Amino acid sequence: MMTETATTNIPRNNGFAILRLQLCLLFLALMLPLTAAKTDNGIEFFVQVHTDKEHVKLGDSCTVTYLLYSSVPFQHVKCNTNFRLKHAKVRTVRFRPENTVQRIVMNGRRYYRMFWSQHVVCPQKEGRLKLPARTFKAKYNLYQTYTDGNGYYFGTPKKVEVKKQAANKPLPLTIEPTPRRTTLQMLQSGSGVL
Repeated sequence: MMTETATTNIPRNNGFAILRLQLCLLFLALMLPLTAAKTDNGIEFFVQVHTDKEHVKLGDSCTVTYLLYSSVPFQHVKCNTNFRLKHAKVRTVRFRPENTVQRIVMNGRRYYRMFWSQHVVCPQKEGRLKLPARTFKAKYNLYQTYTDGNGYYFGTPKKVEVKKQAANKPLPLTIEPTPRRTTLQMLQSGSGVL
């Protein structure tokens, strides 16, 4: 049985060839454009409006709260529309929205929640009151991540500003008439009849 062996002539001083190969690979890595991941990356940004009462009696008040939710931390948020209502008195609760950011878990996902504004609404007329739609604009600072592996060694990640916009739908609020009381009920409550 015969076996054949193949022999190759490898030069003994091949350090120069390896160095040339390494420099060539380095040059190609630097010349190829760096591909960045999507900067938007599926950021969720939405608004919810909460009221403490669905049906409000005439002369009573309710609290309306605007909550902003985002999947990444807020950098800057603004709203160009004011909260105004016809046939109702509105008192705005003063606080700094940036001090109210919390991390919460909702439907199995983590969100950053900001209490944007809170208003005490006192209706002056029976019927339906429509809470206005408001538009919010948010800015996020994200850093591009390099997918080629060399970006961390040959450059710093670039900061990219991402803008998002969200609006809530108008929310109806039912204003019911104040129930009349009998004279006996007024006397038992301690208030005067006249």
